[in-house]
Amino acid sequence: MASPRLINYAIDYADADRVRATLQKLCASSGEARALVEAELLRVADFDGDEEVTGKLADAGADAESKKRERNIESVHVVRYAKCQQCEKEFDTADNKDGDCVFHTELLYCDEDSPEWIDWDPRCHGPYDTEINRKSFPKGFKWDCCEKFGNAEGCEKSRHVADTHYVWGTLPKKAKH
Repeated sequence: MASPRLINYAIDYADADRVRATLQKLCASSGEARALVEAELLRVADFDGDEEVTGKLADAGADAESKKRERNIESVHVVRYAKCQQCEKEFDTADNKDGDCVFHTELLYCDEDSPEWIDWDPRCHGPYDTEINRKSFPKGFKWDCCEKFGNAEGCEKSRHVADTHYVWGTLPKKAKH
């Protein structure tokens, strides 16, 4: 049997799709593994305190309590961690407060008049606007929304926004004895 260190090494270097497939197989073969993954990656939706959950249900034309009764479930689960659509960072959906998300509302553009480009000749150095240049020469880029340099912290703050996936019916109501 391989050592934990070797297993961790293999996980670190495996492709993300391979790790997902392996985790799914593990969950299918072990109730204990499935429970651990559920505890780590899902949370019970709070219909009273989670505006995002009730908002999504309202958008779908469903009252939260009637949806729970209709599906005969005790609770609704949502993913625990999601990628924010505004700042593109992962966040904990159970801990999402105003001000946690810092982002720009407009696009980043190349400021070709910037002193960053004085010695830059596109004919020999290539185009100004590349992913590498955005990271290497942040003062050569500005945000449309605030006119700050490319490496400036976001000019807007809010809660994170995610395309949260709701998992209905995962916990059937317990039979009453």
